[in-house]
Amino acid sequence: MHAEKEAEHRAAAEQSDHNRREFFRLSLLQDAAYRWVAKHRILTDPLPCILIDISAGGARIATKTPLTLPHPLPDGVDPADVRVEVDVLLLQPWQLRATIVWEDLQPIEKLHRYGLAWDLVHPRQRDLLLRELMRLEIRKKKGV
Repeated sequence: MHAEKEAEHRAAAEQSDHNRREFFRLSLLQDAAYRWVAKHRILTDPLPCILIDISAGGARIATKTPLTLPHPLPDGVDPADVRVEVDVLLLQPWQLRATIVWEDLQPIEKLHRYGLAWDLVHPRQRDLLLRELMRLEIRKKKGV
């Protein structure tokens, strides 16, 4: 009986420890993502960006304000409702994925594998962007 209680306490302490470490790790990743967005204007237009999602595998960043797109929009889509979401996937092979979305979140265009539509990225930022990703030491844990 005593051994069972001890085992339960040990398991609870280990879980609590894991949760603390995970929270700290995600906080660091979130902070790094905010600083990265502030430092590198990854879109041609100088738009403020916000981090809208974060996980063990990376981060999703979206523009706060409408973007002037180099692509024609489908009929009936108001450019004021359009924004770009960028998934920065911290995995190998290094990937960027951009999805152009409008108000009801239907995808207009999905781009994969360095598919951040280089026409949406300022030419001077392209090498910076890839070098920065290669420097990141964050790896997705196996099985997560």
